[in-house]
Amino acid sequence: MRLILVDTCGPAVAVAGFVGEDCVCARAAAIVAGADGWLTPAIAECLELLGGLDVVAVSVGPGAFTGLRVGVAQAMGLAFARGVPMRAVPSLALRAASGGDSTGTLAVIDARKGRVYAQRFRVERGVPTALGLAADLAPEAAASLLQPGDLLVGEGAPLVAAACATPVGVVESSAEAYVRAGFPLCAWLPEVAASGLAPFYLREPDARPFG
Repeated sequence: MRLILVDTCGPAVAVAGFVGEDCVCARAAAIVAGADGWLTPAIAECLELLGGLDVVAVSVGPGAFTGLRVGVAQAMGLAFARGVPMRAVPSLALRAASGGDSTGTLAVIDARKGRVYAQRFRVERGVPTALGLAADLAPEAAASLLQPGDLLVGEGAPLVAAACATPVGVVESSAEAYVRAGFPLCAWLPEVAASGLAPFYLREPDARPFG
């Protein structure tokens, strides 16, 4: 299976290409604006190295509103153009997978405004199983989800670790590491039609219709 994985949920965007379990291309960059301009050549580079495409996977959230829209739109366009199916990847599960196998991993993404998106998982053979629902929480509330021996991973990890009363095992990671670790999860997820794919924002948008 030749698969491309796109992740734009955090402050850095990333793309990885896989032939079977082997990651043959992984790129990441911190983008303040214009993520689509970076994604297009990064995806093209992965496609060239893959020599074809069977599946497109994309992180669908939770995460940054603009980033999610850009990533999902790029992935949908690629799937439509190539006539291949898609796989919708929960962003917190992707981060949990990057921490390695564990009986408990708390994945957290910085949600801005002093809050984090958080969810606890068990990870076996690279595939996370949710142990609760994703939630928009203050760092202190997210810290209360941790159980003894749990790992902490994701862009929001420093915020949660600072709110912990005792030291916690923080997995140092990066946007490139998240996508590099994503193949077992992508392979396990069901295929979805591009027309049925939608971002999972979790938080309501700040902007409201007038009137």
